[in-house]
Amino acid sequence: MHARQRLENLPDDPMAARRHLCETVRELSESDGVSWHCLQETPSREWACCDSLAVGSIASLPPPWSNMDGFLGAATWDPELPDPRAPNRWMTLRQALRTARGPASDLVGRHYAPHGIVDVLRVVIYDDQRFVGYLGAVRFADAGRFGRSVVARLKASLRAILSAAIAIDGLASRDRGADVSVGRQLLFRADGTLDMASPGAADRLSADQRAALARRVRAFDRGNVDTQPILGESLVRLVGNEASRYLVSLPRRVSPCLRPEWRLQRRQREIAEYIAAGATAREVAEHLGLSHHTVRDHIKAIYRVLGVASRLELAETLGELPRIDRPLRATGWS
Repeated sequence: MHARQRLENLPDDPMAARRHLCETVRELSESDGVSWHCLQETPSREWACCDSLAVGSIASLPPPWSNMDGFLGAATWDPELPDPRAPNRWMTLRQALRTARGPASDLVGRHYAPHGIVDVLRVVIYDDQRFVGYLGAVRFADAGRFGRSVVARLKASLRAILSAAIAIDGLASRDRGADVSVGRQLLFRADGTLDMASPGAADRLSADQRAALARRVRAFDRGNVDTQPILGESLVRLVGNEASRYLVSLPRRVSPCLRPEWRLQRRQREIAEYIAAGATAREVAEHLGLSHHTVRDHIKAIYRVLGVASRLELAETLGELPRIDRPLRATGWS
């Protein structure tokens, strides 16, 4: 059976399916080893490796290659703010390092060269906006760098690889009961009736979980404020002109999600942060050593890419201010 065809037939066990995917990619890439890594949020709200797997010669290497623990944070990508070219595209080590900065710029000397690794070919996989996993193939000195024919073969198989990786992530989520949907908020009435929910939030809950949340809301309404969370959720009472209602916020996703500004280039991202904080175009230009005209052009591009029309909307999009409803309006730049 052709390697690409094998990706359409996956074992039901998540770890076996990941091994199946890695072995298939190893064959397609003619590499010495392939590794798979995904991330989950820690109690301190940082991203840490989970469900790592390595096949081939790479599996015998010492950490961080064997488990990548603590390594991905210093790698050549940011799962929430990757290079705009990175999501769901194969990139060679040389391409990845072109945009690397900080600790990542010395990645070869610190992590690759000591183990004889001469090239890496990787893809950072996203299911729409949500990060799914990191898949990387490596070659040691004897095998040489990845040639154009190998890269072309992997690009031709990319659709099947992405589909398999996303399907495997679904299997893992099913087995660990993880919540990966976008929605987080549910609004209950005092009697435990679900009044409304953000898109996808209700779908994250089984009937038993929803009933348990309703019981907690009713107990909270009776004055039992020490009720224990059912799913790690937070619970607050909303008091307005009508009867009290209760807002339940489910835990954050177990994997990173692309932030709106990931589509911006680095200079645009830097300027966007200054503008969102209230700086004028002239102040940004003086601080960054750019012309006023260049900064104005960057701001126009930022507004166009992010779909905003004012500084306040830009700040809301970047998470600087709480979002409030308002009509879009035209605006100028100082």
